[in-house]
Amino acid sequence: QARRTRDFWAGSFLLSYLTAYAMKAVQDQDGRIVMPDVSSDEMLKRVCNGTGDGPKIGSLPNCFEAAIPAGFDGAKVADAVRVEWKRIADEVWEHDKLKDAGANKTMWDDQIKSFWEIAWVIADPKVEAALAMRKNWRNHYPPEQAGDKCTMMGEWQELSGVATPGDQRQKDFWRELRDGVKSELELRDGERLCAIAYVKRRFVHVWGALNPDWKLPTGVPSTSYMAAVHWIERLILTNPEAKAMQDLCNEARGAKALGEKLTR
Repeated sequence: QARRTRDFWAGSFLLSYLTAYAMKAVQDQDGRIVMPDVSSDEMLKRVCNGTGDGPKIGSLPNCFEAAIPAGFDGAKVADAVRVEWKRIADEVWEHDKLKDAGANKTMWDDQIKSFWEIAWVIADPKVEAALAMRKNWRNHYPPEQAGDKCTMMGEWQELSGVATPGDQRQKDFWRELRDGVKSELELRDGERLCAIAYVKRRFVHVWGALNPDWKLPTGVPSTSYMAAVHWIERLILTNPEAKAMQDLCNEARGAKALGEKLTR
């Protein structure tokens, strides 16, 4: 669920990243990923080895098959996903000082813990529909959510915990959070997010602490920008003033990159 292109990117990236942790947990138990072909997947390589440039887009699907040895424990694979997801969420909580902002830690933890539905099955390879049959066994029940709901994920309660929409305490809570992140692009006026949506929106800002030397973009082009990009390109090529501005921007980017390199 998403409200802007960045949310779509974040959801896709996180799902792929957590799938890589599931695959790593399979390999750690001497299993072998059969489908999809991950022999050259950069996401899995980075998660398994901890070195090299990590990818900036998700490359793994959220469903896979593996050949496993006797005594394999599927629960360890599910646990690997939950542990890494919680590690990301905890870092966001601490970085944005959500406790000081007045967010309810119990509600945060319940939402983070209860979000993922992870289904796995050990079966003969000839039983092609084994996983589909397992998924039809509905046994994932997220906690009931009271109060006003998230504007991105409408089945989850937003973080202020206020029972009535429009309550002044709710407005104050989100205004202070917007002021704290110092960007209207991060949390726009009127947005109220649950823990899951908040992690999706903010995890890139703690990514360096979790995964050193793996850089992710803090911004993703909007749909309106993508619609106009060809017009902007023609403008730069045909208008001398626009081209001069583009040259200035390129010089500024180069200076910033040089400054970061010298700082390191």
